[in-house]
Amino acid sequence: MAEKKLLIATHNRTKFLEMKELLEEIPYTVVSLADVGIDYDVEETGTTFQENAVLKAKIYSRLSGLLTLADDSGIEVKALHGEPGVRTKEYAGPDATDEEKVSFLLKKMAHVPAGQRQAQDVTYIALAWPSGETWGTLGECSGSIALEPKGSPIQGFSFRVLFMPQHSEKTLAELTKLGISTESPRARAAARIKEFLMS
Repeated sequence: MAEKKLLIATHNRTKFLEMKELLEEIPYTVVSLADVGIDYDVEETGTTFQENAVLKAKIYSRLSGLLTLADDSGIEVKALHGEPGVRTKEYAGPDATDEEKVSFLLKKMAHVPAGQRQAQDVTYIALAWPSGETWGTLGECSGSIALEPKGSPIQGFSFRVLFMPQHSEKTLAELTKLGISTESPRARAAARIKEFLMS
């Protein structure tokens, strides 16, 4: 019987390792883009997290011939009318570091007092098969943006040092254990993906 593989379509090693751990026990061998020799970068042209995730999953599935998982995520800040939203990754510029992204968002919110810093952390995870079929799920977490970074930065997850889930005084970075927080929308969506793949 042929080995079943699942491609995690991200070039970010930290994100790959987290997703691999979140999907532990699924009946698939999890592989990375590097494992299958793909260095192509898909341009995220969608207007929603779902569109970007599905776009990436379908293209990488077509390139690899494998069942493929891709996600898109970001922060939506109420006081900034939903920004940065789908532009979260390049909000501070295409080459900005995680530290620069955090600094940029805090400057944009300098006028917003505590108690009015509500935000949503959103992740959409999509699966795509070489046939073109797709399935996906949305993970959301309501909360607020801290007045300053708290917790250890996690590469590729810029705003975890700022985002505090509802009813928590700690940021996702502080709540994270071994790079994973069950409070994160990514973990919530991954749990539904795992359930789907094991059914």
